Amino acid sequence: MSEIRRQWKEELYAPFITECLCESHVKPELVNDFFELGKISDDPCFKCNLKCYGFKTEVLNATGDININRLAERVFALDHPLARKCANITERDLCQKSYLAVTCIYEGLSERYPP
Repeated sequence: MSEIRRQWKEELYAPFITECLCESHVKPELVNDFFELGKISDDPCFKCNLKCYGFKTEVLNATGDININRLAERVFALDHPLARKCANITERDLCQKSYLAVTCIYEGLSERYPP
């Protein structure tokens, strides 16, 4: 999973990290703990940071829909069945929805790939 997290950080989220940190007011160490250690914080600002990444990568739209094809294309190691499962979350709060989707993806991939 460490290689997957590295690719997410360097190839998917890198252009947006600073902007999303500023927008969400998340503590940088929570973001670093996710990318370096795989810790998914339940901090509200961290959840909104994930929402920001979703918007910036065009995986999440303003109405809260997750584009399954784009999700599977852009997120390293993610296949369509897991993308479909994790995108099918009913939640009005987009920060919480992003958190639940990322948690679902991470847990699903963790079962397939060792830490």
